[in-house]
Amino acid sequence: MRKQEKTSKGQINIEFLAAAGLFLIAMAGLITSSNVLPQYSSSAENMDLYLEAKTLTEQLINEKGRHSFGDGGNNWEENSSTLKNIEAIGIASDYHVIERSKLDELQTVTVGGNTGLNYSEFKNKTQVENQYRFKFVWLPTVQTNYSFQKTQPPSNPNITEPEITDPDTDPYATADNSVHYGSVDLNGLTYNMLVTSQEGVYDSLYVQQGDWDFSNSNSDEPYKPGDKINENDFYVESFQNRRNDRGSLVIFRRKIKDFGPTVNTDTQVTTFDRFAILEGEPVRIEVTAW
Repeated sequence: MRKQEKTSKGQINIEFLAAAGLFLIAMAGLITSSNVLPQYSSSAENMDLYLEAKTLTEQLINEKGRHSFGDGGNNWEENSSTLKNIEAIGIASDYHVIERSKLDELQTVTVGGNTGLNYSEFKNKTQVENQYRFKFVWLPTVQTNYSFQKTQPPSNPNITEPEITDPDTDPYATADNSVHYGSVDLNGLTYNMLVTSQEGVYDSLYVQQGDWDFSNSNSDEPYKPGDKINENDFYVESFQNRRNDRGSLVIFRRKIKDFGPTVNTDTQVTTFDRFAILEGEPVRIEVTAW
């Protein structure tokens, strides 16, 4: 029996390290290519508030939660019966991996016949003393590590470059010669992209849904950091411009949920960020506690 227990502990450690390693690999490009390191404020003035907020957030993104309906289980979000019998709240499916179905059930308020876990019930179940607001921001990363020289696009994929209307002012015409490209699947759709640079700094993006024909680019292209992308309703967060890796990564941004009441700015407030994975892509959880 002792030998079996020792093996079990070893297995848990291996699984934990493997999950942690995958998480770090997924986050490496995001953290090193943009200014998204965790931000802290006011934690020194109110350590109790910060510690409770940190503990609560870690519970949310590391635990599955559980319910006592029927035979019980982790799928507390499944239906109204499991929601009414929640014993512990978590929105994870694995270590730092958020499950979409659980996240969707977090609702600041539930109106009429809407189901879900509203904020009042959330506070009762977690038994926290302070107030919280969570903003979940999805940050999909697009690998654009392939490249070609302008006027010499590849045939596989068969890329048609953006049409140049004025060689002196057109952004594609005045960009550097090296063009990076790649694609990503988001919400069941494929988006193909070209990334261009000015004086070695990659900062411009062309997007095409489904094919590689960029000849009819819309008037808003190329997109710059902070711009909303018409084709998929995401925003451009940043471009990879590290030495030796310039142009090889683009980060998108979309707010997918706010959960919690309006922040009371008249009292002591603590803010910080946590990161997890949602559907294979990074998600930033912006936590405000007061």
